[in-house]
Amino acid sequence: MSRRAFDGVLPVFAVGALFVAAGGGPRAAGAHVIDAPIRTASASAESIRAMGARSIAGADSSSPHAAPCLCSPPGASFARAVDGLTGVQAVSPNDRLSRVAIRGLSGERVAVVDGGLPMLAIPEVDLDGVASDPALARRIDWLRGPPSLRYSSDPLTGVLRLEPFAPPRDDEATRIGGELEASNGDEAGGGRLQVAGARGPLAWVVTGAGRHSGDLHYPGGGTLSARSNLGSGDASVRYRLAGGGLGVRIVNDVGRIDEGSSSGPTPLHRRLDDTRVQLAGAVPLSGTGFELNAQWQHRRLNADDGIGSGEATPRFDAYSAELAGRHTIGGVRGTAGVVGLAQRAEDSGSQPLPPGAHVVAGAAFAIAETRLGDVDVSAGARSDVRHVETDESLALGLPNDQRGFRNWTGSLEAAWDAAPGLTISLEGTRSWRPPTIAELYSRGRVPGTDRYEIGGRGLDAEHGFGAEAGARYEAGPVLCSIHGYWRRIDSYVALEPTAPGSNTYRYVSRDAGFTGGEATAAAHVSDRLSIDGRIDYVSGQDRTTDRPLSSIPPPRWGVGLGWRPDPAGGRRTTGFRAEVEGHGRSTRLGALDRATDPFVLVNLIAERQWTSDGVSLVAAATVRNVANETHTYYLVPGSILARGEGRSIELRISGMR
Repeated sequence: MSRRAFDGVLPVFAVGALFVAAGGGPRAAGAHVIDAPIRTASASAESIRAMGARSIAGADSSSPHAAPCLCSPPGASFARAVDGLTGVQAVSPNDRLSRVAIRGLSGERVAVVDGGLPMLAIPEVDLDGVASDPALARRIDWLRGPPSLRYSSDPLTGVLRLEPFAPPRDDEATRIGGELEASNGDEAGGGRLQVAGARGPLAWVVTGAGRHSGDLHYPGGGTLSARSNLGSGDASVRYRLAGGGLGVRIVNDVGRIDEGSSSGPTPLHRRLDDTRVQLAGAVPLSGTGFELNAQWQHRRLNADDGIGSGEATPRFDAYSAELAGRHTIGGVRGTAGVVGLAQRAEDSGSQPLPPGAHVVAGAAFAIAETRLGDVDVSAGARSDVRHVETDESLALGLPNDQRGFRNWTGSLEAAWDAAPGLTISLEGTRSWRPPTIAELYSRGRVPGTDRYEIGGRGLDAEHGFGAEAGARYEAGPVLCSIHGYWRRIDSYVALEPTAPGSNTYRYVSRDAGFTGGEATAAAHVSDRLSIDGRIDYVSGQDRTTDRPLSSIPPPRWGVGLGWRPDPAGGRRTTGFRAEVEGHGRSTRLGALDRATDPFVLVNLIAERQWTSDGVSLVAAATVRNVANETHTYYLVPGSILARGEGRSIELRISGMR
């Protein structure tokens, strides 16, 4: 084994040795399910709940024991749904395929997993993102710190994890739920239907969702043709065994998105087809819970703007698998495993961006947690290797090429119970990320833009260090938290114009630094009145040129006030909520940024919930952007989708039995 390879795997075995050295008895046989292996008091995981769980009238709706977040619109895209988490933003809220930004990082730097396996997207950031309807997930978690090393190599940014609906556990159980929605702001309508059941050891759940949207209405009467038709389906079957089980899941997302018109800004027409087939198995063996997950994903995207040299049709097939085991020895709980990925990507269109490529990647990870007196300590390490081979492309004028990358990631976190209800946490991290195929080999104009991109074939992998400190206080009806972080990333990959005012851009390597923080607070003022708030901020600096980085969002804040006139726990409850969200002015413009004005939006929500004999029905009405405020989103400069939506009335009705 080479010295470099040895250095990469050493941290993983070091954590594993710490785990084994603790000694002690085996884990209980029934605890084989590997979900969130590490839970520290520093609240490294924040979550939102999806279909049927957005109620503000129910008993848990305004609980201060959940992180404050602004209510996402009915039928929201995945990016809009997670936009309510503090520190997480949708890059382009009006785009159904928008990417997500976390703490100033976006694109391929944000990992998304579904059912424990990666949801991959086309690497051209402006074209593709997560298409799956978030209502198909039972909950969405933002994991940071050591737990995230099971899925990604950046513990400070973390990973967004979708947890799908599980089949019923009770024999002969049947569950039916649905939702209908409509909005006039984008002339949209849609719905979802879920049916689940169990018979003996066999259990199943099927969920489907569809949505149509028309023109987007701006404040002042303007419109943008941004029509879309999207559908998502999710079907899973699980066969339960003693202490474990086997499962099969099929997920399909299809859609067509047409933005702009020939008489307006650069139009973009996209057609998407994504299919994922997952196999899962769990079994306890000798006191250790083992879990094996495997997935095949096929994704195809056609993108055409009617101008330029033609159509881009990137597509890929990806095969991924994970084998993990969870065990407890003494006071140490640990999870360890290996992950593999094989991907074949190509573009047969007349306007390809990167060449076809083969990607083979693998990783090993180990995570351990223990408690030392009043301090919870968790540690994680991950070692990755990645190999890329590209095809010769006459259209792009590129010969075949190959690159190899390997490195390791680590995270150490401690959370101290300093006083009753008060927890103080500190975390140190090491992260890395290899450049994507697009960053290495792009050569062409991105459809829907006037930007011509050139990759950097000699780019090195990003690597960096970071630290995060936080405090969380919980006492009775009050919950508040504050976190601050610092990080540096060497060989940070950035897109920059080749000359001032040029439409040609090149991926280059810079050294970068980030500082930021987030704070949330929530409280029950009385049994009926609740209030919550949040604020997040991040600053990015190009340390090589000593100038601001591009695409770093301005400060953002939000305040919510909830009123529930009916007593909690009743069969009929009513809830009202007012939200104010503010986006500040960015005074640090990067090479790709355009200045936008700060804005404040006001949203009003009313909801009625009925519960009786296992049947729940919710009806809600929302007025979004009550003042019809004109606003522009900062992270999509020059895009036809940069302008925000005007006043919108949204209606939703959902039920479950």
